[in-house]
Amino acid sequence: AGVELLEMNAEQLAFEDACFDFVFSYDTFEHFSDPGKVLHEAARVLQPGGLLYLVFGPLYFSPRGLHAYRTITVPYCHVLFPPHVLNGFAESLGQGPINFEAVNGWPVRRFRALFDGCASLEKADYRENRDVSAVELIRRYPSCFRSKTDCFDDLVVSSIEAVFRKR
Repeated sequence: AGVELLEMNAEQLAFEDACFDFVFSYDTFEHFSDPGKVLHEAARVLQPGGLLYLVFGPLYFSPRGLHAYRTITVPYCHVLFPPHVLNGFAESLGQGPINFEAVNGWPVRRFRALFDGCASLEKADYRENRDVSAVELIRRYPSCFRSKTDCFDDLVVSSIEAVFRKR
């Protein structure tokens, strides 16, 4: 009761500057095609001293980063196999095609750079959660992973939880 839900583009929020003291986003930043625009827009609508809470994952290069884990249970399937092979396997299970466009493909390094480069926000609390459950695959097939990223953190940081304060 008393809550109005609005649907709008997160890159162009229909709110005035500095109109909120709290903004949150739950499990979305790995899906936005341009997380930088969304972050800056969230900062724009925050009042000075206001808080932005983000929690999201799994990140793209982590073991479940394709978000197809209900259909394909192989960790890092999107790193190890090309899309046509994964879609063929999904089809053999009677599933529809995997929507590869549903995730933005950003590794943790790119999110770190985005957050560090946002001058209007300061980190109040920041955590990167790791998933090392399938690290044995990386050890056994390093060339498969090295061709995708040269940063081990990209492969094991599965989610981010952060609180930012508007300067």
